[in-house]
Amino acid sequence: MSYAHVERKKEIRGKVDGGSSIDVVSGGFDSGNIAKIIINNEQVFTTTNIVSKANMKGATMSSNYLKGDLNKAAALALDTDGNTHFHTKCGKNEWWSAHFDSRYLITEVKIRNSHHKDESSLRRLQKAEVTIEGQFCGNLPENTPGTAEWYTVKCERPVAGTNIMVRNTLNKCLHFTSIEVTGSRMDTNGGRGINVVALNQRDHSILLAKSYDTFANENASQDMINDLKGVRRGSVIVAAVRDEGSKKLSTEVKAMFGKWGSKEIHSLGHREGWAFIGVKG
Repeated sequence: MSYAHVERKKEIRGKVDGGSSIDVVSGGFDSGNIAKIIINNEQVFTTTNIVSKANMKGATMSSNYLKGDLNKAAALALDTDGNTHFHTKCGKNEWWSAHFDSRYLITEVKIRNSHHKDESSLRRLQKAEVTIEGQFCGNLPENTPGTAEWYTVKCERPVAGTNIMVRNTLNKCLHFTSIEVTGSRMDTNGGRGINVVALNQRDHSILLAKSYDTFANENASQDMINDLKGVRRGSVIVAAVRDEGSKKLSTEVKAMFGKWGSKEIHSLGHREGWAFIGVKG
């Protein structure tokens, strides 16, 4: 399969230029009720869902500055009391970790500094590294002087995994009050409506993975247009319908996919499947 578009009512299997394999399975309500997008044998499609503290569990840390249970102390970062924090011993590579309740594609992590008044203690978060299942997301700022201040780490690219780790990179203690994680829960069957994955033209890494409920959500079509406007020309666009995706599907979305070679999108019917691979022109 070259970068020329291809579309089917149910399923596409093949390879794009560069060797990556792409499998797309689409099923409306009456034909499987499923949307799967698989890149190089890995399920990549996600549905939009914010990961909150309630979605994280099993907190632990490398050491405890005070005597007591490691897990109980580490869990302070997940409680609702903004005045408490965990505290590791001091040294390089001290860490805090927790598990998600499912597999997520993470885009952003926010960490709230402790309530220490001592500036040297507050700076212990500087340059701390955030990883998702061992994969690099990003680093905290070089300067973290704010008492109880939130610091945001935007992942260099979305990172998929089932756990998060925050590790210090300096020879200091590690402590913070709260952590919030933003991402999308990976659903093997996709979400209702049109499921879209955008891939980097060169290495086929994931740029966007999202579902748009074009059955019930009045804003879904415009959200899709806005998101895909932010994707570079030449990117590979993969799409699959699950359940029903035609009711709130706008003419603008149809025109957009039409520019990328789709013909079936214009006649997509109620509860019909539709699978598409093309290139943003």
